[in-house]
Amino acid sequence: QIVNHEPSLISTKEANLRYELMAEENKEYFAACINKDKVEILDACIDMLYILSGTINSNGLQELIEPAFNLVHANNMTKIGPDGKVLRNPEGKILKPEGFKPVDLKQLFKQ
Repeated sequence: QIVNHEPSLISTKEANLRYELMAEENKEYFAACINKDKVEILDACIDMLYILSGTINSNGLQELIEPAFNLVHANNMTKIGPDGKVLRNPEGKILKPEGFKPVDLKQLFKQ
């Protein structure tokens, strides 16, 4: 397991491995949902979290994850309208309201 202690770029080979691992777990999660298997859903979620944690460590983002998550979460909450509702596309994805401004994560990186 590659562990970097500051934000780092990993090799294309390592990035591809991490991508394939995540894709495999996403497929397992979806299959478990189709099969209505709560144990396998939990297993897939834990495996995804485990792979994601390794990916965070490989890219040296350990110190940035919590503040980045908080910024993204706060920004996502601005998608809720004054009536407490959100706009969704036909697939159920929440849409960005008029005037939505994306979060700027660059502020978390040392200059």
